[in-house]
Amino acid sequence: MKEIELKIALDKTQERRLRASRDVKALSEGSARTQSLWSVYYDTDDHALRNEGIALRLRREGRSWVQTLKISNGAMVNGLSQPDEIEYPVESQQIDLTRIPNHDLREHVMGLARGGLQPVAETRFRRTSRVLKLPACGASVEFAIDKGTLASGGTQADFIEAELELIDGAPSSLYQLARKILPKGPVRFAVLSKSQRALALSDPEVAPASLRKARPVDLSKLRSVEQAAIAVFSEGVAHAAPNIALLLDSDDINGPHQTRVALRRLRSAMSAFRTALGRGALEPMAQKAQILGGEAGRIRDLDVLADEIVAHEAELHPGEPGFQRLADAIHARRDVVREDVRKSLLASDLCGFALDMAGFVASRAWVNGADHGQTERLAQPLMPYARKVLDKRWKSVAAWGARIDELTIDERHEMRKDVKKLRYLVDAFKSLLEPERVAGFNRHVKLLQKAFGALNDSAMAEMLLLAPDAPGRDDAEAQRAAGRIIGRLLAESDRLWPGAIKDWRSLADFGPCWR
Repeated sequence: MKEIELKIALDKTQERRLRASRDVKALSEGSARTQSLWSVYYDTDDHALRNEGIALRLRREGRSWVQTLKISNGAMVNGLSQPDEIEYPVESQQIDLTRIPNHDLREHVMGLARGGLQPVAETRFRRTSRVLKLPACGASVEFAIDKGTLASGGTQADFIEAELELIDGAPSSLYQLARKILPKGPVRFAVLSKSQRALALSDPEVAPASLRKARPVDLSKLRSVEQAAIAVFSEGVAHAAPNIALLLDSDDINGPHQTRVALRRLRSAMSAFRTALGRGALEPMAQKAQILGGEAGRIRDLDVLADEIVAHEAELHPGEPGFQRLADAIHARRDVVREDVRKSLLASDLCGFALDMAGFVASRAWVNGADHGQTERLAQPLMPYARKVLDKRWKSVAAWGARIDELTIDERHEMRKDVKKLRYLVDAFKSLLEPERVAGFNRHVKLLQKAFGALNDSAMAEMLLLAPDAPGRDDAEAQRAAGRIIGRLLAESDRLWPGAIKDWRSLADFGPCWR
């Protein structure tokens, strides 16, 4: 049996609101059922089953024991997992591999377990479940709230999770339902199964990275443009979702930074695929990403100004109090802006962007039955399309480069944005390209972006520090410090610009890495 499940981590406030949700009750078929579940997971000393993507568990249900084999079909993507599951009753709390009904699978698992099996993790939780029906699409879903503990290696941790398992209908309906019933707030897709999270308590190899950055997408085995778009968009959502939650939950500077990066990458990808998928279908999601990225940017700019630019200047001039007073004023402004951004996002639909985008991808919402040429565009070969998209972006950059000696400050900023978009697209398609050429190309681009970074810092600092309501506006010492910072940044960007011209010409000589 193949399970199709969407797992979303909850905090206590979301759990309480979800249990009291009128939407859940309105969609319910029958009453809720509550049961206590105890699962024990087994593996060999050298993790032979885990290494093959197999989870073997015994679960106590009432007075009975059920043995379950789950076989992963790839990593959990945006909370969605689709493992193959085989379960069958056993006589007692004792693993019995002979009960596996499929002969070849039974022989394979018995071979892996030849060194002996032992308990490696366990979960104990109460599950409240009910069947929900979505009238709009006819889907039936088992909806459960699981609350309990995970344990492994003598360490345990509490967890709360919503699980939506598809009974009937399309997988995209899981996101549709989650969007309808989940309380407003950050969406935290589960990235590991319960057993993996339990194992992560004692095994750092299983634990996910504490910070989610962009990850490469392997497009080399994909054939069509649509397949590539789905893969790139899915990675974009996986990059954005935890960082949006981080932005809303904490003061960690990585939240706003990685949220803005993720959304810029997503918008760049949507721009790249809009010819094939359709501009009209992608535009609403691109606009949401732009607005959300702009909100994250309000915090991020103040983070950079306070923690990088002003802090650096204060270190260079330790005896001058104006820099610290300016830093204090910026910190105070950042606290106000951060709270304002959070309230704004939580009051809008934007905090549910990750669910919207994941559902958009899962449902292939761009498909338009009235567009008779779309099928051909979606199925067109990937590599020629990628080259065409990259050529178009390169042409935009090269047009600025042809006039680089005479660009105004505003035009330099436009060139900077086009260079960044080009780099994002090269990253998206690099699995299709020759690695050494990509590495060489990116080296040149990074050198060019360094000069552009100084230009951007100068413009951002000038905008924030010279605004009518600028931080420290009423403090003469802070204002003197602000003036010195703006002057230094302007001088730095002027000093680096001749190098940027040289770096552009080196990049132009190197040429496109996709040709």
